[in-house]
Parts: sequence; structure tokens; C-alpha cells
Amino acid sequence: MKSISVIVTYYNSEDYIESCLTSLKKQRFQDFELILVNDGSTDNSKTIATQSIANWDIPIKEIDLKQNTCHAHARNIAMQEVDAPYFIFIDSDDYLASYALAFYMKKINQFDALIS
Repeated sequence: MKSISVIVTYYNSEDYIESCLTSLKKQRFQDFELILVNDGSTDNSKTIATQSIANWDIPIKEIDLKQNTCHAHARNIAMQEVDAPYFIFIDSDDYLASYALAFYMKKINQFDALIS
């Protein structure tokens, strides 16, 4: 089991998804699984995402929704696939600094607290 699940949902994000996924590939902390949800994209997002995650040595779960269902629904679908004790949502038009997951995990493990 991985330490954290990273959930990325996307809809027609061909201009952003590659940068988002590249930022995850560059994380210093790689003990995570990726849950990638295509929320019914009609552009080239799916192709770009698939190419971006090729040859990546982490567990990846890809979910393809047939039609756009809304951001919240796509996240709820992804939540059903979480295996790790922690999870984080990353929007497809965002990217993380290379130290972000390491920082989050250090802080999570440092305190006996409920974090949301």
C-alpha cells in the first residue's frame, strides 16, 4: 500500500494536463498512487494524459467517464478507488513543486491530528 493517493480529475484540459502530470513525476516523494479521472473530455486530454504517464513506475488507476458529470462527481468516483490512508486532490491546471508531497507527508506524520 502506498502512503498517499493523488487524485487528478480532468475535463478538456489538453493545455494543462501534461504540466500537471509532469510535476507529479518530478516529486521527490514517489510513494504514492495516481488516480486519474477523465471526466468525459472531448478534446485531446485523454491522449496527452496517457502519453504523459507512459513508463511511469508507480501504481496508476485510470478511470474514463463517458460523459462530463461535474468535478465533484468525478472526485467521488475517484475516492472509491483510494487505497492509501491519505489522499490529495490536484486540479488538472495546477502543478506541484517537487518537494510538495514530501512536505505534506512530513507534516501529516509529524502531528497526531485530523487534517482536511
